Amino acid sequence: MNVRMANISKISGFTLIEILIAMAVVAILSASVLIGLNPIRAQARDARRISDLQQVRTGLELHFAKVGGYPVVTVGGNQSWDDLESALSTANIGVPRIPHDPQPGRTYEYSSDGNGYILKTTFESASVNLNEDIDNNSNVPLYGLDCDDPAYCISL
Repeated sequence: MNVRMANISKISGFTLIEILIAMAVVAILSASVLIGLNPIRAQARDARRISDLQQVRTGLELHFAKVGGYPVVTVGGNQSWDDLESALSTANIGVPRIPHDPQPGRTYEYSSDGNGYILKTTFESASVNLNEDIDNNSNVPLYGLDCDDPAYCISL
């Protein structure tokens, strides 16, 4: 009976090599899933960018209805996004904050002459939505912004 128990204890459990192989397989599968999700994440951020610009467009229309014009660009170029946020929050129209780009280091752009405006972002991925925006060859004033693809621009 003792011989039989000794044989059983030797065959149960995993060896170190088997455990390392299993960990390597799991790591390879995890890496492939994460790499496959990157394009989907970029498309999700692009969808959020469109939604953010639509929200800002609503705030600009509220500003126009109350003040009679859109916030004007500062001298020397495009108004910074923080300046636009400040202009909308001080207009007392119920817009204390505006959305910012979901990816650090990137920003939205705004340009206006007071009578019209352009909101601009740049997509990370090729998107069919680029066919639905304003481009440089449109008849809409661009107020100094380059709206050719991959830029996504909207106006009033």
